Amino acid sequence: MFISCVAYALVSTSMLKEVLITYHYYDDYTYYNTIVDTKKQFSECDYRDYYSPAPPLYYNVAHLASEIVGMDAQRLRWMNVVISLLMMFALFLTLRRSNLTSAQNLEKAIIFSLSPYIFGGFFILINDNLANFLLYISIWMALIASDDKGMKGNILIVGSAIAAGLTILTRQNYIWIYPVLVCIYWVRGRERQDVVLAVISLVITAFPLLYLFYIWKGMVPPSHQYHHQAMWPNIAGITLALSLLAFYGIVLYGQLCLNKLKLGSVYGWKTIIGGKNILHYVVSVIVVTSLIAVEPLHRINLGTDGYFMNVMSKLPSVAGTPLPIWALSIVGGWIITKWILDKNYLPLSIIVFFIISATFMKQNFQKYYDYAILSTIMIDSTVNSRRIGIIGLFGMLFISVAYFLYVANSGG
Repeated sequence: MFISCVAYALVSTSMLKEVLITYHYYDDYTYYNTIVDTKKQFSECDYRDYYSPAPPLYYNVAHLASEIVGMDAQRLRWMNVVISLLMMFALFLTLRRSNLTSAQNLEKAIIFSLSPYIFGGFFILINDNLANFLLYISIWMALIASDDKGMKGNILIVGSAIAAGLTILTRQNYIWIYPVLVCIYWVRGRERQDVVLAVISLVITAFPLLYLFYIWKGMVPPSHQYHHQAMWPNIAGITLALSLLAFYGIVLYGQLCLNKLKLGSVYGWKTIIGGKNILHYVVSVIVVTSLIAVEPLHRINLGTDGYFMNVMSKLPSVAGTPLPIWALSIVGGWIITKWILDKNYLPLSIIVFFIISATFMKQNFQKYYDYAILSTIMIDSTVNSRRIGIIGLFGMLFISVAYFLYVANSGG
């Protein structure tokens, strides 16, 4: 971890002088203006409307940081480097609840941080990595609490709820963490009164965001509601989530699949597509076909800078949806079906509740999907006893390098 921190610090020294041309790099200006505005109105705490569609916690943290380092944008970007390194450490702590060694968990945390949207968040003023840091702290506390039935466990339940409340005060679309935490306690055998304590704690910590919803009369400040708040469920977002689940699963754990196939062994192929798996695929085909029939992917509001759909949209399509999306969505549906049958509830709850929340987002920026889906794959207990492997490492590196070269050449 120390070596990776030094490496990121060295990279940061050269990258923070100007806005890094990366995903949503123009948000750096919006966030900086919001920080300045927050500093001006801090004593009044008037959050009825402001520059950003996100809740105010990040801006208050940045305001406090500006009291130390000043309002210089370059110095404030260092705050995001520190927050992002803390996020990596929080993910490392969460993964330690699995059967992997510390070195393997560190490998996963570093590979996660190399994904384009996570890595880009290191070097610009944006709140995503703070939200992820708080998210992982909340899950980490909940996992420990679910194994400790005493007073320490109850304290951690409350602590996890507080971290979840701070998470949604950073990004309101992370509200899916609330039912996930309840599922963790329920599935992992906490007593009923402990689950009740968790629900009460979560409800109390949700009040600040609910108050903001009340004064905004919506889920974002009034001046942003037209662009960010969906008026009806976004069905195409489900297809996008399923296809990204399969895509990252193949990139990160394709090596395990190759090993399982035993290249040429009939038995190996049966473990992937034979037996009961055929029925899982049939169910997935029916579900995916129904989703695409209701809302083809060409009708989705993808926002900007989603490299996955930028590539896919250039490929042949059927029923308004690129052919690779059809295949990947079916595989994604199969993964979820397998999690249900294997009772693998933690990744299942994350992906299901995230997808539900995503249907109410009007702007389907890929970064929203990547955070949740990569977290789901990293935490998946069916693969957490194995390393990602060299294919997964270089796969993620290739995606990141290719993406940043594309953005640099296209001017963002």
